[in-house]
Amino acid sequence: MLRLTVDFADLAPAARIRETALALFAEHGPRATSIRMVARAAGISPGAVLHHFPTKGDLEAAVRDAVVSRLRDVLHADDTESSSTLDALRQRRVRADDFMLGDPTIREYVRHAYAEGGEGARALSDEFGRLQADEMDAMVAAGLARPMPDPEVGLLLYRALTTATLLLRPMVEATLGASVDDPAVRQRFRDAELDLLTRPLFPVTDGAA
Repeated sequence: MLRLTVDFADLAPAARIRETALALFAEHGPRATSIRMVARAAGISPGAVLHHFPTKGDLEAAVRDAVVSRLRDVLHADDTESSSTLDALRQRRVRADDFMLGDPTIREYVRHAYAEGGEGARALSDEFGRLQADEMDAMVAAGLARPMPDPEVGLLLYRALTTATLLLRPMVEATLGASVDDPAVRQRFRDAELDLLTRPLFPVTDGAA
C-alpha cells in the first residue's frame, strides 16, 4: 500500500514526485516501478514527472539522496561530547534502527534496492558507506572509537553487522521465530552488537604472535 514518509501537501512538485516514487520503490522495487506508475500515483502526467526528472535514473538518484540525507541527520545528532563510548553507540544504534527499521517505507526501499543489485544498489551502498565513514571519523575524533588498521574492509564488516536485521530479515525471523518489528528483538540485536563492538570476543594473550 502506498505510504508517504512526509506530509504530501507541504511539498513542492518535485518533492511530491520523489516521495511518491519512494513509496512505490518500497512497494514494488525500483526496477519494477515505471515513470507511468509514479505519475498515476501522484495524479499527474508522465510528462510532468519527466519535466522534473528527465530520466528514471534521475528520479532514483533523487530518492536515494533524500534517504541518505535523512539518515545523515539522524546519525549526526550531537552526542559525542557528553556520552561514554557505550552510551554514544547505543544512542546512535537506536536512532538508526528507528529510521531504517521503524519506517516500513524506508526499510522496504532499501531491501528492494539491495536485492535488485546493479548500479542503483551500488550507488546506495556507496552513499551509506561514505556516511558511515563520516560517522566513524567523528567517533574517532571524539575519542569514542579507535582508528581502524584497514578502514575500507573494517567499515564493510561494520556495515554488515549493523544492517543484519535489515538485509537478512527473513533469515533472522525464521531463526528467532519472532518479527524484527518486535522492539524486544531489535533490542537483543543492539545489545549483542554493542557487546561485539566494545568487548573482544577472543582476547589476545601475552604469548600471542
